[in-house]
Amino acid sequence: MELRVVFVEPLYPINVGYVARICGNFGVEELYLVKPRCDIGSMDAIKYSKHSRRILEGAKVCESLGDAVSGTFSIGTSGIWHKSHGSFYDVYTPDKLSGMIRKNGHKKVSLVIGREDEGLSKEELRACDAMSFIPSSDGYPVLNVSHALAILLYELYDKGAVKEKFNGIYAAGEDEKSFARQFKKFLAGRKGIRDKKSVAMALEHIIRRANPTKKEINALNSAFSTSKKEHVGERIKRSSSS
Repeated sequence: MELRVVFVEPLYPINVGYVARICGNFGVEELYLVKPRCDIGSMDAIKYSKHSRRILEGAKVCESLGDAVSGTFSIGTSGIWHKSHGSFYDVYTPDKLSGMIRKNGHKKVSLVIGREDEGLSKEELRACDAMSFIPSSDGYPVLNVSHALAILLYELYDKGAVKEKFNGIYAAGEDEKSFARQFKKFLAGRKGIRDKKSVAMALEHIIRRANPTKKEINALNSAFSTSKKEHVGERIKRSSSS
């Protein structure tokens, strides 16, 4: 999925900089600015874009929203969900957005944000293919555009890339099964535990919920393996002394 961020009539250079920075944070290379009302090349914009200055400097300026979202599946955003055209079918919370896009096979997607002072108009939202809003306090439901963008892009970010980063750190299913076998061997030598099956099942459930690392599983394996050896050793020692 190719993502494009479209910022409609930005008013403050700081927000333009922050938006460029967040695009960089989540690997979005395309930033389109519709009729900017500020100097997008100002020192404030550059300063707050941090290491995403290249995205800021490469931003495309458009005269209309239609030009900016052309050729893409467009998603308008608003803190006031009822700005959409009276139907719920095309209004998504961020956590549902990614699934909807992938389910429908959309390859090029525009995420439309703005304006800082009055948001997108009803007409602009109606011109989009779908709408998203971020559930928040009824007392103050409208987020800063850069904060809202961060939440939306987090949900749209390729979670597969995140899983790749953690490969080898967290215990896999086979690691957990190995520990389960080790724990059952430990239980077999404990005569004081009558319902060994229930105890083994309880610990397996706890381990699955805990999502342990490989290091943690190995430590538990070692502990229960050592405990069994110590248990046997203590019996031999007691037999010898008697």
